[in-house]
Amino acid sequence: MYGILISLGILISTLYCDQLSKKKGLNPDILWESLFIGLIFGIIGARLYHVLDLFSFYSQDPVKIFQIWNGGLGIYGSLFAGISAFIIYLKIKKESVLNWLDIAAVGIPLAQGIGRWGDYFSKELLPYAFYESFFDIILFLILASLIKQKKVKVGITFSSYLIGYGIIRFSLEGIRQGVWTIYGINVASFISLILIITGLYLIYAFSKNA
Repeated sequence: MYGILISLGILISTLYCDQLSKKKGLNPDILWESLFIGLIFGIIGARLYHVLDLFSFYSQDPVKIFQIWNGGLGIYGSLFAGISAFIIYLKIKKESVLNWLDIAAVGIPLAQGIGRWGDYFSKELLPYAFYESFFDIILFLILASLIKQKKVKVGITFSSYLIGYGIIRFSLEGIRQGVWTIYGINVASFISLILIITGLYLIYAFSKNA
């Protein structure tokens, strides 16, 4: 069920972004081509984040590192690696990076909202999975409305996703169990703050320079 719901979330999200890209006058083939690359690196990044979090466990039995069907994917690792690969691919194809990031930013929280039910049904991260799923869908609806506004400048939707998800994750970290800490600092909370600050800065920069 874990893998099925994550795959379902990615598929539904991509189909939505496919339609959105057509409305924006962009070639949807670029989306599907980049999905494969982003997905591979996203999974690698997500697993690496999780393994580093529980390194003491996986170091005892390294074979379990590759058993991703049993769960254990860190969303922040997935976002960093997946989006990085997505951007590199777009630059190689000489595509408009910001336009595509805006579109992807709408689809990502939709995929997250559906995928979190995989954690719920596998009895992981309860009740965190339920709450994040709810707020991810709310974020999706907000961004889906935002990107349709003609006055919204390119890059703002993506920046808003960084702020929105950063707030969601930071706010919910208090109900997670077994959080990853380094020198007493909650890693996910720290990354969330970085996302919020980055998103705010980008909104300022895009608004000023556009």
